[in-house]
Amino acid sequence: YTNFNLQHVGITETGQAGSESLTFNIPLFLENEKETDQNKKTLIINHLVNIIESQINGKIKSIMPNIPHIFATVAGKSLIQNDYSIDLTQFIIKQVDPGLVKYKQLYLEGLVAYLSFFQEFTSYLQQPHPKKSEHFTAFVHIAEAINTYIYGSPVANDENVDSKKQMQQLFAKMDPPLFTFNYDDIRALKIIPKLAKTLSPNSKTIAWPLHIVNAAENEVFVSGHPVAFFKDDIGNVVKQAQATRLYVVLQSGANIFQEEVIAQPAWLNNWSGVSSVLAACFGDFSKLLGLNILDPCMEALIQNAVDTMNGRNVNETNSFISTCQNFLTNIKNLDHCSKQAATKITSQQNQLLAQQTGNSLNNDMGNPSSNDNGMGTPSNDNSVMGSPPEDSNSMGSPSSDDIMGAPSLSDLPDSLNQ
Repeated sequence: YTNFNLQHVGITETGQAGSESLTFNIPLFLENEKETDQNKKTLIINHLVNIIESQINGKIKSIMPNIPHIFATVAGKSLIQNDYSIDLTQFIIKQVDPGLVKYKQLYLEGLVAYLSFFQEFTSYLQQPHPKKSEHFTAFVHIAEAINTYIYGSPVANDENVDSKKQMQQLFAKMDPPLFTFNYDDIRALKIIPKLAKTLSPNSKTIAWPLHIVNAAENEVFVSGHPVAFFKDDIGNVVKQAQATRLYVVLQSGANIFQEEVIAQPAWLNNWSGVSSVLAACFGDFSKLLGLNILDPCMEALIQNAVDTMNGRNVNETNSFISTCQNFLTNIKNLDHCSKQAATKITSQQNQLLAQQTGNSLNNDMGNPSSNDNGMGTPSNDNSVMGSPPEDSNSMGSPSSDDIMGAPSLSDLPDSLNQ
């Protein structure tokens, strides 16, 4: 999504080294469209993002009916990121205790039943619409039929309708609510197949945006931080020749963030690949296996379910266990490093605060402020409270220069982690 929208209208660099500028080269963009289908692929990706947002929004509203529409997605992401209620690795690793072996098997059989249903359900993406076979799939027909059954209309009510009332309609007809098809879902289900089926037979893969690649290679800095940089597989900042990953650096206030720019995956070159990801968005997660989308532990869990579906004893053989455990170890190490960095920053803040407070108290004891009201109340210049220096933010955090240090790519990984 980031990649395509960074170069969607043919953004190119012009000018001499050191004085480059970005321009829109629409004729070049249209010429490249013949080989890469970039306009169609950008539309496909944008609609897939809409589906993902709409689906998580609908699921969260189904379990929190009173939450306003605009807050559901944010709440859902927070719930997912803080869900520590169950250790999924227990269903991946080999169990020895008979009780845990049985429990693991029962869980996987439940996941198999879920996947089996949604594999059948999403298979209608490959079948023609009974009335509009030229343009749409049978899946659209089913989605609109479900909406008609629940809401009385092929298109579900949008965010302008009372969310609580909408959920009451849903629960009255379907409890638990397995399906939510909002306006964005129906629109995407109609346009994505049409776009994907008309991609060029030999459509070429879209690489990284050239102007971002040049910024990373030439170590271009803006406001004290790099515009972009390369990394290799083990996380070292490298030159393009050794690079496997490209990142752009985004600044928000005093904070900076690294965002990976992903080159176009091969599945986006044809309807077969696009339909697999579309099926995954609507429940058949097994379609994501091997696409480098899921983390290793989720990949192992779903693979366990697929293997169980095929009659294998996954408690005896599972080639994904070591990959998952290595992944978790790396996360724990990263978390430890992050906590160390946070502790260091907090310590520095506390030292600064103590120093400022001590100096201010000494000054107030010897030379009362002219603003002192005589009751012992601190003056309103905030000096006693240890207000942060002018170059820091209102919360007393170090400025971006303090965190980043001198603008050098050699210090970049530790600085960004901090």
